[in-house]
This record gives sequence, structure tokens and C-alpha cells, in this order.
Amino acid sequence: MVSGGIKNSLDGVDIVVNNLPATAQINIMVTDADSLAQQQTPAGLKVAITGKDAGAVYEASGLASSKVVPVNGTFSLMVPDSRIPTREKPIEFIVEASAPGFMTVRYPVTIPDTGAYTYQIPMVKLAKTPAGVAAVQQGGVLLNASGATVAETVINTPVKAGKLENVQLHIPQGVVMRDAAGNALTGTASIAMVHHDNRAFASINSFPGGLFAPVAKINGQNVGPVTFETLGLVDLQITVGGKKVKTFSKPLLARVELNETSINPNTGKPLQLGDSLPIWSQDETTGEWTMEGKETVKIDPSTGKLYTVMQITHLSPWNIDWFWFSWWWWWRNWNVCSTPSVTINSNQSGWVWYELRDLNGNWIDWGSMYLSAGQNRRWFNAQNGRTARLYIYNYSSWWYTGGLVGQSNNFSLCGGTTSMNVTFPVLTTVNISIQGNCPNARIVRPFLYVYFKRKGSLWWNYLGTMYNGQLSTRLLTLGQTYDFGAYYGNTWYTYTHTVNSTNYNEAMALKSSNAPCR
Repeated sequence: MVSGGIKNSLDGVDIVVNNLPATAQINIMVTDADSLAQQQTPAGLKVAITGKDAGAVYEASGLASSKVVPVNGTFSLMVPDSRIPTREKPIEFIVEASAPGFMTVRYPVTIPDTGAYTYQIPMVKLAKTPAGVAAVQQGGVLLNASGATVAETVINTPVKAGKLENVQLHIPQGVVMRDAAGNALTGTASIAMVHHDNRAFASINSFPGGLFAPVAKINGQNVGPVTFETLGLVDLQITVGGKKVKTFSKPLLARVELNETSINPNTGKPLQLGDSLPIWSQDETTGEWTMEGKETVKIDPSTGKLYTVMQITHLSPWNIDWFWFSWWWWWRNWNVCSTPSVTINSNQSGWVWYELRDLNGNWIDWGSMYLSAGQNRRWFNAQNGRTARLYIYNYSSWWYTGGLVGQSNNFSLCGGTTSMNVTFPVLTTVNISIQGNCPNARIVRPFLYVYFKRKGSLWWNYLGTMYNGQLSTRLLTLGQTYDFGAYYGNTWYTYTHTVNSTNYNEAMALKSSNAPCR
């Protein structure tokens, strides 16, 4: 049996494969935000597909998106051929991921074209946060019969080694807590608060929804798309008797310490006392961001630490961000700038991890992408006035990027172009070919997202996409034993194999009851 990851360890060779016609295939893996966690997948993980086009996407086997069940943190979606996503009319939906002991994440997804897409969604575990993130939980906040707080409450994120900024939340006495329908809640409130700083990549990577906002509103008008340059994010979730709090009769006050080495893009200088800071909140239903106002940088005279105070009027992620207008986005073009691009010359094909950073080292864009051997061209969302550099790594997951295999020269994100070379280590290429034979003589060549890990390892890594039963990879070492896995139809298919050949060809007999044979 080939190590392609489609054999169910419980069913022998009784497999299911995907031959449903689709214009776009979407693979999503939800993980703990801490790459050092002993368990990659949050225990008790549940996902819900919501938002404008939730009904336009289906689980890869054809089930409604409402019936998606993640397995090993992974699930696959598709856009059927009755709907063709375009830049003018993209498919937009939200992945809501929840698990006991983790902050709930609502991750907006936009599909602007046909093809294959992969997304990795990290979740913050309250009891063990990644670098740059601190969390606190507190219960026992009493509400009277009118839903108002009985006494003032002050909550601080814990001091954590290596984390230099923290948050203090003030809940005044007499604040009425209401649910989304506006009803006052009574009883005892439980609070979970998480602070993300702007120093660690693990912190920024686990920002709810990331730093790019296709829709961003100022005074009710959409000025998006924009890219945020953050000074930190506070995610606050409060429940009363299991019911979610949404709004307050008067603001809660979050005193957020600031990284004094951050460069203010409006002045080009490090953050200073009196600097103006835009404050944003995210609509958890639509994923849209709204500027709630501006605050100024203050200084604590006893410590010399810079801080600002956010007035929290409703519950959602709250972000302290400068922002850049993105002059180019899928369905919009301005004449201000042409689209910046990088021509990438690669000596091999494969999925890689990329990072686009400005000259101060701030992350602008990151993720996984596919490089073909030869010439590739990568376009980016332009941010007028910025200069950046592209870095490419050997592997394709944020938790394991491998070594740096190429970096570009500096180039302008306002119409700039450059070229770079990517040189992968000379590794053995393993070619995998699979086909399923149906009793009715139909031949099925599957489309699957395949994962792998060395035998005994804790975390899965993305191996590649199998198109029409074909997958070639440079990530396997001859003589090594691996676990392989793939998701299809709410089922995780696994196989353990020692790789001892560079070519695998496997034909499997399918049953007439298998979906592709019907």
C-alpha cells in the first residue's frame, strides 16, 4: 500500500476518495497556538461554518457545511461547480472554532478564484499560552437583580517570562452586562481575557483573523482593504450562567502596556508619549473591523512604561493598530500604485512557508504557498509607502518552517518588483500514484490533502496536495518510517509506512457502495 494517506486503518482497503466536481478545494487545520504543546489538536474541538456564503460551501464529500466534523483538527471544504468564485464575486465565510479551555476563534476566509487553498488556524489555550500571549480567567463577578456589577473588579494578565507588556482590566461598579438581544444578565460572571503583544510571531500569528482586513469601517464607511500594524490585541470573553455577554451599560477600561521599540509609521520614530493610536474592534459575525476611536500614548511615572487605555463597550477582539490602505485587492484596483510582485526562480517544486516583512522586521503577510520548479510570480497586497523583503522556507507549516531557502532584495509595495532565487537542498523526490477501480469499471483518481509525521512525532505536517491521484514530494527521506493521514467525509484516514522507494504506484479495488463508484 502506498504511503499516500487514504487507507482507513480500520477498514483495510475499503476507501473513499473524492471525485465530486468542484471549482475550489479548501483544506483547514486547527491547532494549538503553542507549537510546543504535547497535543496538536485542541481536545473537544468543534467548528461551525457561518457568514455570507456558508451555504455555498460543502464538506469535501458533498455534505452540507453545517455537518462538518473536524478530525485531528482537520477538515476539507469545496465549492461545487455550480458556483465559480471570482475576484468580483468571491466566496466569503467564517470558520468558528471552539474547544473547552481555549479562546473561541472566528476566522474569516475569502476564496477569490478557482483552485486549492490551505489555511492553518491557531487557537490559544488559556492554561498554556504561546510566546507573546498571556491569559487570565476569573469567576465570581457578582451581578445584582438588575444585571449590574455589585463592586469594582480589577483583573491583570499574569507576569510571564519573556513577555514585557501586560493588561489591566477595570470593571466599574454598576456596569450592566447584557446579551446580544439587549437583555440584562443576572448571577455571577466568568471572565477570560487574553493579551497578544507585537513582539513574538506566535502572538501575531494567533491574532483572531490575522492582520489583513478586507472590510474596515471608519465612521460607518468601508475604507478597506487595510493591513494593520499592531501594538497589541485584547480578546475578552464573558459569560453569565453559560450565556454570552455582548454589551455594557458603560465602558470597561483596559489599560494596555505598549512596546516602546515599536516604530510609529506616521513619524518614522519609536513610539512616544502623546502619539495617537487608532482603536479597532472586530464584528465576530462578519469578521469586519470598525475603528472605535483614537487614544493617546501615556506613561506610567513610577515605571516609565508606555501604555494606553481602551474603552471597551462590547465584547469582541479589540486591536490597537495603525493601518495601511492596500492599494490592490482581489476585486479592486486603484491607479495610485501598480501591483507589487516578486519573480521567484526555484530549483524544485513544493509547498513552502513565506514571510513578507518590512524593514523594521514587522510581519506584513505570511502563509503557505506552492512553488513550481522554474519561474513563479507572487503578487502581494500593496501597502502604499512601505518597503519589504520576502523570505521563503523549506517547509509549509508555521509550527515547522524548516530552513531559509531564499530571500529577496528590498522592494516597494507600491508597484515595486524584484526577483529572487530559491534553492532547496538536493533531496530525493518521491512520486506517489494512486487509483481506485470500481466494480462498474470507473477509475477514480483522488484529490486529497495529505499530511505526514515521523513515527512517534506529536505534530502532523502538510505533505502536499494529491491531484488526480498524483503527488510528488521532496520532504520524505528514504529509510524513514512515517505516519500519513488525510481527511475525507468527516473521517481521518491513516497509514504507517517505511519509505524505501522513490516511486509508488497503487491500484485499489473499490466497492460499489463507495461514493465515487455510485
